[in-house]
Amino acid sequence: MSVYDTILRAQMEQGNLGGKSMMRQLGLDRKEEKRREKKEKKEVAESKIKKHIKFTISHAEVFLSTDSNGLSDPYVIIRKKKHSLTKILRTPYAKETLKPNWDYSETVLMTDKSVIMSYFNCVVELWDHDKIKDDFIGSTKVTCNTTPKAYSDIYDVEILDPKNPKQVNAKLRFSTQVVFP
Repeated sequence: MSVYDTILRAQMEQGNLGGKSMMRQLGLDRKEEKRREKKEKKEVAESKIKKHIKFTISHAEVFLSTDSNGLSDPYVIIRKKKHSLTKILRTPYAKETLKPNWDYSETVLMTDKSVIMSYFNCVVELWDHDKIKDDFIGSTKVTCNTTPKAYSDIYDVEILDPKNPKQVNAKLRFSTQVVFP
C-alpha cells in the first residue's frame, strides 16, 4: 500500500472524504468491516472456551476381584459426556492388586462450551486388564468444577456395579485442576 492510499484511507475513516465507490475501492465498506469485526469477536470468544484441566488419579480400593487369583489389574478411563462419551484419559493398569495407587496425572485440553460455565460432566470407569478381554468393574457420573478459583478439587467417588447400581464395587479418588499453559 502506498503512502497516498494510507492518507486517503485515514481521511475516509475520519469522514473527510466520501462516497461508497471510493470506500469500496479502498476496501473500507462498512458492512464488510462490521462482518470482519464480528468474526474476530467470535474467534476470541471461542478461544476463551478452551481450558487445560489437569487430572490426577490418585488411588482406589476395589471390592470386587475379577481375576481367578482373587485380585484385579485395575485401570481408570475418564470420558467426557456430551452427546456421546469421548475418552479423554486412561491410566496404566496396576498389576495384581485390590488397592491400586496410580498417582497418575495428565493435562487435557477441554474445548466443550460447558467448560466456560465452570463445570463439565464426565464418566469415571474402572476396568480390569486381562490378556484376552478386559472386565468392566463399574462406573459413576461426576460433575467436575473448572473455575480457576477452585485451585484443585478432590473427588472421592463410588464406582457402581453396572448390573446393580446400588452395589458399590470400588471407591476411587481423583482431582482436577485448571492449569494455565
